[in-house]
Amino acid sequence: MRLGFISFMIITILLLFGCSMDSSANIDATKVLSEQINEQGLKQLEQQAQLFFNYVMSGEYEQAHVHLQLLRKQATRINFDSRTGVEGMQAFTSSIIEAQKIFANIRFSPEQAKLAATQVRYAVDSLTHAERPMWMELKASMSKTAKLLVDAVRNENVEETKTHYVQLKQQYQVLRPALAIYHTPQTVQKSDSLFIFFEKQGMKDGDIDFSVLSHIGEQVHAMVEMLFSNKEDAAAFTNVINPNPIVWIVTIGLFIVMVLTYTAWRKYKHISFLS
Repeated sequence: MRLGFISFMIITILLLFGCSMDSSANIDATKVLSEQINEQGLKQLEQQAQLFFNYVMSGEYEQAHVHLQLLRKQATRINFDSRTGVEGMQAFTSSIIEAQKIFANIRFSPEQAKLAATQVRYAVDSLTHAERPMWMELKASMSKTAKLLVDAVRNENVEETKTHYVQLKQQYQVLRPALAIYHTPQTVQKSDSLFIFFEKQGMKDGDIDFSVLSHIGEQVHAMVEMLFSNKEDAAAFTNVINPNPIVWIVTIGLFIVMVLTYTAWRKYKHISFLS
């Protein structure tokens, strides 16, 4: 009797263990299949981004618009959780939304379309080639612009300061979604703060206050180094980029409400995009 009971218990345990193994195997197989589908989706997303970019650059805007729509649809089918955070995903979807606005505008601008296509292309590449995204190759160009800006400020040359600032900001804006995907939110926020400081304190009402801008040379160079460093090394530069006059503290206070409002709007647009 006792032997029969023991045999029954052994068989029951083996059956339960077997079911557990089968369940784990099924879960693993499902996970692998899901990852493979996601990878395939990312490849298709990259193809659509490249086609969108190519058609814009060749002036075939109707075809470009078609592939922008396909890119948008493809983006909604992919799980980006392992590729970037919430901020990076918002920056990516916003770049697509802004591109759509440009193509929907009655006063279509080819130049804006080219900037938007470049922005989207870099953003997608940052998602698909996280180890070495193509925008890393732009470090020399952006470093050169930063040096020209710092030299113009040092020489108190108004026109050159304005020109090189606009160039540096445009280079940054084109890369910003890709940077938000690749870097931590703190890294991108530090860079944003430097541009805000430059505009709100150094270039008030169109006038340039060189006494305010004179101390930011090191920080401009540090910003470029930070943005083109890997994620771990970028953290070392965030302490260098820290505009610290009293007026900056006041500016931050004034911007809090604007930032909160803008963030809420971006989240709303992000939800609308996904729906």
